[in-house]
Amino acid sequence: MVAATALYPFVPPTGAVVHAITYAEFAGTAIECNVGESGIMIYDWRNQTGTPTYVLSGATELTLVPTPDVAGTLTMTVALKPTPDATGIDDSMFNEYREGIISGALARLMLSPKKPYSNPAMATYHQQQFTIKAGQAGMRQARNYTRAPLQTAILSRGRTWG
Repeated sequence: MVAATALYPFVPPTGAVVHAITYAEFAGTAIECNVGESGIMIYDWRNQTGTPTYVLSGATELTLVPTPDVAGTLTMTVALKPTPDATGIDDSMFNEYREGIISGALARLMLSPKKPYSNPAMATYHQQQFTIKAGQAGMRQARNYTRAPLQTAILSRGRTWG
């Protein structure tokens, strides 16, 4: 990243787009990602410079906030998704999410009007299956692909319970 430049286009691999930034650091220091403009706690941030503390993500670009006043390295972990015209999917991803992908595709196909495979009742069933599988995938990701239960801590007057 260069000084005085806040906006950078994404350059994802062919057949993919950036879905979300899941982690970011500027010059070795972690910065906030996945915050909306209303979550930025810098007054008049569009006109400020300094060490970036936020990265905003759009569909095709990212914005560092505040605008960097020095050059530095931005390191990010991003979630990718296939473009609408992508012709394939990584085998490991397909194998992991095969049932959910099939149910999602069937739900869309069965909602097509006046086709031999049209079936609104079965479309509803497959949409429910897709939603269940997507929820399970989200839980696996939240657990970092382990079987450990999610844990939370309750903070009360400086003490941690949990």
